[in-house]
Amino acid sequence: MKTVYVSCLPYSTNESDLAEVFASAGVVVGDVRIIQRDGLPSGFAFCDVADEDAAIAIEHLNGAEVGGRYIKVSPARPRQ
Repeated sequence: MKTVYVSCLPYSTNESDLAEVFASAGVVVGDVRIIQRDGLPSGFAFCDVADEDAAIAIEHLNGAEVGGRYIKVSPARPRQ
């Protein structure tokens, strides 16, 4: 399993919406964690995908329009 970072999400996006976006690219998502701060959506998420699907997700979904915004998808990096 690899984790990808998704940013620039519309604040109304929920876990099932994001799973649908990944499914449209043929990528099966395991765990989806939409990050909230102070109980409010922050516009980014972490998604677990199969190793072979991570590159597909990044290639096909980076720059895709979701809810009127263009999302960014990249490999997740460890916190510094």
